[in-house]
This record gives sequence, structure tokens and C-alpha cells, in this order.
Amino acid sequence: MMGKPLCMFQYTRFFNSCVIPGEDCDEIQVYDHNQRHIVILRNNCMWVLDVLDEQGNALSVPELVNAFEAVRAEATGLFDLERYPPVSVLTSENRTNWAKARAYLISLDACNKESLEIIEKALFVVALDEPPPANSEQVAQNCLLGDGRNRWYDKPVVLVVHENARTGINGQHAWADALVVVRIFAYCAKYVNDNFKQFFAHKTVMGPPKHTPRRLKWKIDNNALTAIECASAAISKLIQASDLSTLLFQHYGHAFLKRYKLSPDYFIQQAIQLAYYKMYKELPAVYETAHTRLFYHGRTETVRSLTNESLAFVKTMESTAEVLFSTEYSFDEWMILILPSTHSTEYSFYRGLILPSVLVLPSTECVDIIFLQASVKWEVLQTALKRHGQVLKNSLLAQGVDRHLMGLQIVSEMSGITPRPSLFTDKAFELTKRYRISTSNISGTAGASPIWGGFSAMYNDGYGVCYALQPDRINFSITAYHTDPTTSAATFKRHLEAALLDMVELCLSRNVIYVGQSNL
Repeated sequence: MMGKPLCMFQYTRFFNSCVIPGEDCDEIQVYDHNQRHIVILRNNCMWVLDVLDEQGNALSVPELVNAFEAVRAEATGLFDLERYPPVSVLTSENRTNWAKARAYLISLDACNKESLEIIEKALFVVALDEPPPANSEQVAQNCLLGDGRNRWYDKPVVLVVHENARTGINGQHAWADALVVVRIFAYCAKYVNDNFKQFFAHKTVMGPPKHTPRRLKWKIDNNALTAIECASAAISKLIQASDLSTLLFQHYGHAFLKRYKLSPDYFIQQAIQLAYYKMYKELPAVYETAHTRLFYHGRTETVRSLTNESLAFVKTMESTAEVLFSTEYSFDEWMILILPSTHSTEYSFYRGLILPSVLVLPSTECVDIIFLQASVKWEVLQTALKRHGQVLKNSLLAQGVDRHLMGLQIVSEMSGITPRPSLFTDKAFELTKRYRISTSNISGTAGASPIWGGFSAMYNDGYGVCYALQPDRINFSITAYHTDPTTSAATFKRHLEAALLDMVELCLSRNVIYVGQSNL
């Protein structure tokens, strides 16, 4: 990036790693890279499968298919008494509760310790889910939370595969940031696409697998069962409260924006704020993720997207029309009204009754002529984009403020300073950290970006907005919570689409000089 290398440390924790819960603090444990197995989840049960041989060679596609089919068949054929309670749901619990439950399971029986070690040391986890999702929104919802049982949330990634072959991942965030995962799976997708025919050239030659999946065993008593039931109840409430909506915006993508010399990311950030302003007539603190991998072991810094310039932009976009002159006119059929030279400004010309620029009206109708100054809006947009770029650059270069202030606050609390520094008790300081709009750009290389990515909103009255730009489309995932009556992911989606259309109309106004009679 910017001609400089990025720190690759996060990639070292993708395989053979796990977040181990602690009563006071969790630990990211990375195991040796001699592990050769994955763990498969199906119907709340778990199997271990060696996918590499002693020389490190991967199983062939037919062998993998056969192994997964064996897991599906065994899971379907299990009687209720043969099934273990869903131990995996404990990973969704409060971290202290899960740490205590894990320690108890280990003390209860040696088989529990063995099963936990197998899962935690696994290359990764595959969840075979049912029933098949009907649409992309259901895929996104299931990948975000699922049913809370057929997951092991402490692993870096859980590869979620549905019965209809639609696939996604559930990711643990402590070990790495989103763009690292995006890059890994972009490579995987390209590899599969490039070698698809080769993989399945001999699909009829199945044969017995070299390695047979083995079901993991557990010893569960009443205390462990109670912990599992409590965790299941808690995650069920979270699933019910989760509100998610996806938007596949196909009117334009980053190719269009670049033709206007607009930064796609900066542009989308303004659109998100405009959508919120349309909905609430105000703007809260807005968070965008910026990586700091220009530095060793760098993670993230906050881009404070809400600026005076972005607020001015959304207010200008939503302001009422300026009446430059008001006179009664009668017109021939579908004439275009052109602003007099005394008020010369660039405008777009459209046919219709209520439009954002020059009005075009049917004959014999007398009206007040109202003009919106498109060029003023354009200049305000340019100013907002420029300011956002400055804030983003500072964050990428580790010159942001949030992580620095967070470090100072943690040090002050750990040192027991009394009274606490006034900055950290100031209401304004707390308000600026309450990001009711949390955003992330997960765009990858052309053709390789995920269809959707997403994360839960930071606050009950907030939104999480994740987006991936492609040349001809923009994919959004919007999250909120049903527990707050003032939020709605579906409503925000509608306002976001309207904002994107308003802003592209503003772009088009820059080079439309004449419109003849139209049948639109």
C-alpha cells in the first residue's frame, strides 16, 4: 500500500489457532503447524477428519466429498439418545462463564479434554448446515449467528456450507481484521474457479476415503448440561434480537465513481451519513475501520467519518430548494426551463413535475420556478470527500486519536489514579466514542470481493454497515437490533438506496447539457 509493504503477522494465526477463554483475560493460542485435521459440525455433533497425509498432501476432491457424505449420513442416522448436548453453544457464552464451563468439562473427564484439544488445534472448522437458505439475506443471517449451536465461535473461521451449496464464513475477530480474511478467501475462490474442471474431471471415481471421519466424544453431567442450557437460552435471545438486511445495489459501482474522479470509499461514507440523516434528521458519531498494517503488528485505527464538512454536505442535500425567482409562466408542451444568465450555474435538465434541478412542466400549467443549485451541492460534496481523505490518511499512518486515548484511559484505570483524569469522565468525550453508525469497507480485487460481509451493530440503537465495491455494483449488509423501536435495518436500506441515487444524480448533473423530448 502506497508503495510500502504491510505487516503479514495476522496471517500466521489463520490455521491451527483458537481463542482460549480465561476468567480474567482470553488468550489467542497458536499451535504448531504439524496439525493435519479439521473439525466438522453437523446437527450439533462434531467429527474430526485428517485432510492432509503424512507428507502434507491434501485429500483429493472425491475423497473429501466421500468423507463429508459419511458425516451427513452418520448425523442423520443418530438416535436422540446417541446425540450429545450441543457443547459448542458454550462458545457463545459470556467469556467468564465459558472459561468456567471449559475448566469444569476438562476436570469432568479425560475425553472432554481430548475433544477440546482436537477442536482448538484443528486447521479450521466446517459447519454443514440445514435447511438450505432461500435467499442471500438468509445466508448472511445464518453466517452471522446461525442457530448458535452448529458453530465453534472461538476458531478464526468457521466455513459454513448449506445444503444447497451456498457458502459463507463466521469469523472470530480477535486474531485478525476483515481484509485479511477477504484476501485469503479471494485467493481460495480464484484457485477453485481456475481449477474447477481439473478438480471434477474424475468425480465419478469416488472410492473409500484414506481417512475416515471420527466422531468426538463428550462426558456431560447435570452441571454441564445446565451451563449448556443457559448458553443456549442467551444466544437464542441474541438471534431473535438481530435485525439484518442486505442490499445489492446494481445501478453503479466503483468504475462509475472513478470516472468522476471520486474515491469510491469516501463517496460511500457520505452516502451512509446521508441515509441516516434522511431517516433521523441528525448525525451521530460515525466509525470506519482503517488498518495500521504499515506498522509491525498493526491492527486498526478509527476513522471518525463524521466531520463538519460531511454534516454540511448532508444538510445541503436535504435542504429545501432555493427560489431564485418566482413568476407565473405558461409553456409550450414539454419545454425545458433554462436558468437566466444572471444566475448562471450548471444544472441537470429532466422531464417531470418534481425534480432536483430544473423543472420541466406540461403546457398551460402556471407555477413558481424553483431551482436547486446542483453546483453548490457538488462543491460541498467535494469538500466533504477531501476532508474524509485527510482523516483516513491520518488513521492509516497511525496519527488517529482513538487508540491513543484508549491506551491512556486503560493505563489510568489500571494504575488506580484518583481522581480519574477529567477527560475520561467528560460527557462530550463519552458521546464522541458512542458510534451509532459503525462501518467497514471489505472491497477486494475486482471479481473477488465477497458478495456480502457483515457484523453486529455496536449499540442497541445503532447500525452496522458493511460494504464491498465492485466495478458495476455495491453490496451492503446492514445490521441493527429489534430491541430498539427506533431502528430498522430494512428502513435504513431504503434510505441508503435513495441516498445513493440522489448522489449519482448529482454526479450526472455535471455533464448533462441538453435533454430533448422524452418518452420516460
